Amino acid sequence: MTTETPETGAGAGAQEIFLGRGWRFFNALLMPVLIGIGSGAITIVVATARLEERVATLERHVISRSTEINTQRALEQEFERRLSRNEASIDHMAHRLDEIAADIKVLLKEQRHENDLTAARR
Repeated sequence: MTTETPETGAGAGAQEIFLGRGWRFFNALLMPVLIGIGSGAITIVVATARLEERVATLERHVISRSTEINTQRALEQEFERRLSRNEASIDHMAHRLDEIAADIKVLLKEQRHENDLTAARR
């Protein structure tokens, strides 16, 4: 006969059998599932970190391009302002050239008239 103590009573053997089967069940079925879940979680964390890094890179790129676009717009506005000023200046010069051409025609006509008078006197 066996001597039973409260720690190793008749229920203790059943507990050992249950725990032994429980560990085998855990090792055989639940352990691979838990490992798969854990590796999936790690993969998701790594992928999320990579995506966040990529998004941050894209945001920096967008900010850089936005700054370049604003700079180009400012340069374009300055160019348009200068172009308008130059067009006005050219229009004024064209008008002045027309006046000068008209004055030259008048002077040439007067010169011809004087030459005709001089030739007629001879």
